[in-house]
Amino acid sequence: AVFTILGVVALRSWLRRRDSPSLWAALCFATLAVVVLAGRALPEEGQLATVLERLVVITILLFPYLLYRFTVAFAPSAPLLDIVITGATIGLTVWTLLLPGIPDEGEPTPTWFDVYIVAFAAHWGLVSAIAAGRFWRAGQGQPTVSRRRVQILSFAAMAMTGAVFLEVAAAESTSYVEIATSALAVVAGLAFLLGLAPPSALRLLWRRPEQERVRDAIQRLVAATSPEQVASDVLPPMARLVGARAAFLVDEDGNVFGS
Repeated sequence: AVFTILGVVALRSWLRRRDSPSLWAALCFATLAVVVLAGRALPEEGQLATVLERLVVITILLFPYLLYRFTVAFAPSAPLLDIVITGATIGLTVWTLLLPGIPDEGEPTPTWFDVYIVAFAAHWGLVSAIAAGRFWRAGQGQPTVSRRRVQILSFAAMAMTGAVFLEVAAAESTSYVEIATSALAVVAGLAFLLGLAPPSALRLLWRRPEQERVRDAIQRLVAATSPEQVASDVLPPMARLVGARAAFLVDEDGNVFGS
């Protein structure tokens, strides 16, 4: 339910905005909803089950890549990093299609499958960590609401990675491992949802410190007696409110005062 709601929220956001970031977000979180729903509906045996199983694995594989593309829609990354991540994702996708088979739960795993799982987890962890780091850096110097949202998205990306690593690292899938994995995944899904569409009450709570600084700045503006005082007392909180790196004041004589 969490991942389906997350996919619907991301899709609604794209339909409303029709911009590049919301498109990548919709594609990214739709993959989670597809994986969850498809996993419930997969047939247990037959050629169709084999094909659908591989498609589900590829869909899971695409999630960190789409999350990375979501961050790139805000701020371009280094071309070499783009090439490496895209190439690794394509390579693992082809590798998934060429696998001789996927062992069922409880069956012994051959060496070639263990190597594939290690490569899969390494790709997921590395790309997710890069996306999480880009989310965190994107919030630096931004207004509180924007900063909190991308920080929550960064946490969610790492929580989802933790769920994948826990599942891969477990020697056997016990009930405790399944509970821990599901708990981490649900926490990640809720965090993604909170980062994408935080409730209005939470936004107001996040904005409260900045609103107090603005009220204080207005009082200082009323009491200011010179452009210099306005530049030193009023411009800094105004710049922080909108996430600006600098603010300038031009008086009636054309003199420029900055902060």
